[in-house]
Amino acid sequence: SPQPSPAFNAAPVPIATGEIRYLGSGQRVAPLEIVTRPGASYFVKLINSQTRRVALLAFIHGGDPFQVDMPLGAYEMRYAVGQIWYGEQLLFGPTTTYSRADASFNFRDEGAQYSGYTVELIMQTGGNLNVESIPATEF
Repeated sequence: SPQPSPAFNAAPVPIATGEIRYLGSGQRVAPLEIVTRPGASYFVKLINSQTRRVALLAFIHGGDPFQVDMPLGAYEMRYAVGQIWYGEQLLFGPTTTYSRADASFNFRDEGAQYSGYTVELIMQTGGNLNVESIPATEF
């Protein structure tokens, strides 16, 4: 007979909103702001579109302000969402959901200023950020 799956019993890991690790290169000059709604937390990855390497890992408690500067270039955003943080290996445990923005974020030098983004990870009618659910293996 099938065995019941073992209970998930990892200990929550305390974490503050902010940058976890920066792994990119180049001068960080272009602004990125991520806006979230209270109720869930977010683990965000920015991946350099050219090198396919992770450039930034960040954690955001829903509703907390998050701002960072990025180097110029194009990046893909992936994020995991959940309630209780169990660390970078387990993320939010078995209830973690994973998403990817369908557009690249291109940080540019506009001459007089650097072009950045404010990204609202809040589902809204008429919004301009399309996201798709992805399996954990693509995160």
